[in-house]
Amino acid sequence: MRIGDFHMHTRASDGAHSPSELVRMAADAGLSWISITDHDTMGAYEEAIPAAEASGIGLTYGVELSTSLNRKDCHLLVYGMAPDHPTMREMLDSQKAIRYTRIKALLGLLRERGVDIHVDDVAASAGHLTLGRVHVAQAMVDSGAVPTLRAAFDMHLSSVARKTASPFPPTQEVIATFKDAGAVTVLAHPAHQYSFLDLRELVSAGLQGIEVVHPSHDQHVRAKYIEYARLCGLVVSGGSDFHGTKPDDRSLLGVVALHETESLTFLEHIDHVCDIHG
Repeated sequence: MRIGDFHMHTRASDGAHSPSELVRMAADAGLSWISITDHDTMGAYEEAIPAAEASGIGLTYGVELSTSLNRKDCHLLVYGMAPDHPTMREMLDSQKAIRYTRIKALLGLLRERGVDIHVDDVAASAGHLTLGRVHVAQAMVDSGAVPTLRAAFDMHLSSVARKTASPFPPTQEVIATFKDAGAVTVLAHPAHQYSFLDLRELVSAGLQGIEVVHPSHDQHVRAKYIEYARLCGLVVSGGSDFHGTKPDDRSLLGVVALHETESLTFLEHIDHVCDIHG
């Protein structure tokens, strides 16, 4: 049976592997289709496209965008739009600037807690990648402020993040923008974060899909969102949310995935939307 994983990360954001390494791992795990959905960047695709062609695996454009819903971060998966599309290029440039500003504000809050990390240290830990809290954590480890990445979050970053409102653009606005531009937007890993009313509001803005299959979703949560998808006319998506940064991440590949029928329905929906706007 052919299966698809439409939620994966590489070193271009906060994953552990290069795009070509991830493609090879996906093929070895028996996946037929994948999408690389790095956070607020599509930098992986230049390397991933030839790797996918060599591996014989289907690759669909995707990205995980940070947005703001009720002052909290809300992640959207956007599919079917190339990195050089003007709408995508503008969005990613804006997201990069917001992330840089957010990191500087986060470092200010850390200094109030006695942890003095400079933004250049964070940039050094990230290289050319999109800056995120994991890179702050790595800079904290490198400086000796904390012993491990997990300690950085447990001791500082998680509590600091809860005190600040999300700086990213409104979720509804991002959904509407990409719907008008001909992409497919999917609500990422909803778990227990959103009510049916929240979902209806996002559907009114143009949301087209919901991530049902995810490592954080047990059978009860999956069943709940399958029903929500049916009631709201949403396409079902899913994937492993693979990062490769935890010992058990590799075991998710080829296991937490969409089966053939679900994968084909999802891919056909993307093709249909793109054909309409193409």
